[in-house]
Amino acid sequence: LKDLPFAKSLELNGAARETDYSLSGKVTTWKAGLVYEPDDMFRFRATRSRDIRAPNTFELFSPVTAGFTTVIDEKTGVETLPHYLTGGNPDLQPELSYTNTAGVVFTPGDWLRNLSLTVDFYDITVRNVITEQGGQTILNNCEAGEAADCALITRDANGNVSSINDVYQNLNELHARGVDLEVDYRHDLPLNLGTVNLRG
Repeated sequence: LKDLPFAKSLELNGAARETDYSLSGKVTTWKAGLVYEPDDMFRFRATRSRDIRAPNTFELFSPVTAGFTTVIDEKTGVETLPHYLTGGNPDLQPELSYTNTAGVVFTPGDWLRNLSLTVDFYDITVRNVITEQGGQTILNNCEAGEAADCALITRDANGNVSSINDVYQNLNELHARGVDLEVDYRHDLPLNLGTVNLRG
């Protein structure tokens, strides 16, 4: 919509995509956005999207290799050096994220027409995060009662940790939230010497 009594401009946009992975199956992603300019001074914008990241070849198919890692076993109180297995996992599923953003752009006009102030809020949640945990984290989680992590630990006949399996997994989630602020000012130099742009 353009040049109406309640809006200089109002735009709604959207997109959707369905992807079919041979290993991970079908995943649908989408995005919706709104941009509203009531006048020359303010521009409001907001978006919401559902995004994915499929596991890459290394995360899926890198060979499992054995090394060693130092951990402290809270159950026995002993620092030990178990076998530490790392590598790919062909059962990984895509990461899934939801992103919300909202912001406003302020351009005062008149003698401050070259000034622009921007404030943007963002909130991003990623689920099924593909990562390795680290041997000590797996051990600590098992001691805290996480059965899935206990299944990654092997103990010998004496009850000591003999190996830890830390291949790539889909874990819980990551969450990031914050505000971006930006100030932009352009100053025209005299005698046609060009312009100076300041941004913070």
